[in-house]
Amino acid sequence: MRGADHRWHPDDAEVLAAYLRAVVNVYEPWTESDVVEPQERIRARYRVGQAREQLARIEDHGQIRGQP
Repeated sequence: MRGADHRWHPDDAEVLAAYLRAVVNVYEPWTESDVVEPQERIRARYRVGQAREQLARIEDHGQIRGQP
């Protein structure tokens, strides 16, 4: 992702937001799973945290259609 002041084109922002939501949906269950190795749970927590941060930045700047 580019600098914090970067404005995404609405189409790009929507695609990135969809990707970030997919990352959260896929990896979030791994963060508490007993089946997943401990090191991979740590990686999953990091990935989910980063995805949520980036998604919040996009949403906070109203760069997704339908937002103010």
